[in-house]
Amino acid sequence: MSYEIDRILNVNYYNNAKNIPLKQNRNAFNLVYVDKNNITLDENGHQISLKRGSLYIVRLNRPIELISSKKETPYILCISFYCNSISVDSITNTVFSVSQKEKTLLSDIFYDYNSNKDQQKTDYDLEYKIAVLQLEILLIRLAMKKNEKPKENNIVFFQKDNKNIPQIDDIVSYMQQNLSKKISMDDLSNHFNVSKSYISRQFKKYYFVGAINYFNILKIQRSKELLRDTDKSIATIAEELGYDNVYYFSNQFKKIVTISPKKYRSRIQDIGEIMMSGVC
Repeated sequence: MSYEIDRILNVNYYNNAKNIPLKQNRNAFNLVYVDKNNITLDENGHQISLKRGSLYIVRLNRPIELISSKKETPYILCISFYCNSISVDSITNTVFSVSQKEKTLLSDIFYDYNSNKDQQKTDYDLEYKIAVLQLEILLIRLAMKKNEKPKENNIVFFQKDNKNIPQIDDIVSYMQQNLSKKISMDDLSNHFNVSKSYISRQFKKYYFVGAINYFNILKIQRSKELLRDTDKSIATIAEELGYDNVYYFSNQFKKIVTISPKKYRSRIQDIGEIMMSGVC
């Protein structure tokens, strides 16, 4: 399951438009997230109702328009992107209900892509790269959600007497449950009883980064949630996420987000209603 994004074209948030025509582009996709109220997606005459909290991905190879009702103005997040992976077709034309973690990813994509609007987004822009990685993670989560079986969606961790090799989502889930700890490649190898090289190959194949780098990104993602949604001090957040001290945490945060935790908290508060109305 690979969803390599070739390029993000734009990330727009609409909160005052009645009808929004999506620009036709036969090689591109558009992700539509309804943040507030309801809309109708008209796909060349075929209409689909999308309620608040719904997400829908559509290929832009035909005329598409987002239509609001006369009584209420919807708030909509749209992400247009190129993706040559055939896997993306499996999650198009499906209405998804978005979880809190997926809302956080949408919020981060919006913030990281638009944080430096005056700069041209290129493959060399670190914040752009982070936005791309987060969109890829979001697409993988949607695919997992679509393919999960009812009553069989509990994570099964790899045991030493199990002949099955652990899947990448098992390892990611283990990381997510241990964000307060320090994890090394030796820890992962011992816990799942597989080689470090196997783990490295899996993460580079599906997430395009090393396993420990991905674990660090998860920690920073969690810290961004805490900075946005709580009044906890930066020192407390650093301690909760297993950092030895606030200075090391701030350095790691700045390496990934390109600004300090303090400045991030200030900027995210300045975004105001857009980010507080449900995207984040």
